Amino acid sequence: ADASEFDHFCVPPVTRSGRMEEAIEIIRLLTSEDDASYHGKYNDFDNLTIEPHSIQRPIPILIVSNPNPSDARNRERGLRRVARLGDGWMSTTLTPELLREYLSDIHRYADEAGRELPDDFDVVAFHSVMIDDDRDAAYAEAKRFLDDYYFLDHSEAMVRRWCSYGPPEQAVEDIQRYIDAGATSVFLRICSGDQTTQYQRISEEVLPAFS
Repeated sequence: ADASEFDHFCVPPVTRSGRMEEAIEIIRLLTSEDDASYHGKYNDFDNLTIEPHSIQRPIPILIVSNPNPSDARNRERGLRRVARLGDGWMSTTLTPELLREYLSDIHRYADEAGRELPDDFDVVAFHSVMIDDDRDAAYAEAKRFLDDYYFLDHSEAMVRRWCSYGPPEQAVEDIQRYIDAGATSVFLRICSGDQTTQYQRISEEVLPAFS
């Protein structure tokens, strides 16, 4: 979140992590039982019920955590939170190698916290794709999309890290690398203004490789 967003709500940014952890506990509580009460540092209520009830009680909570590998303190704190509180983990912009490394850390931190991660613990890799048989054209469109979306001038290295661009075989290869690294699902974001054509090509030329 941007610092100005905290200012508008008069919330100190340093409380962000604690507020999120309480929110996770509250969501899990309110999707588990009725007339629930909670007394925390930032939230306090009695006899609260949410209706209609969710199908899954409690609902599964996937925590998105993508700490900078060069920031050891932030990395450990974020992954320990996943290990303690998450029913799953979702990454963004991680290489398959880092996903494998972070997943190993999560399992180790869960052991240290005395928690056994469930067999259905979800590991979701967020990955971008741009399908075009002309690799140079695919790169140009992917970069244009990312630059426009984030209002940044992305380097070639960053586009390469974020996105599979080129023929469908490239996307298949990259997605398989995430699966081999431990991903149970891969969430695909299309890096193109022509979403319809991309959906069609992905469904016809990429997804069948994993069916």
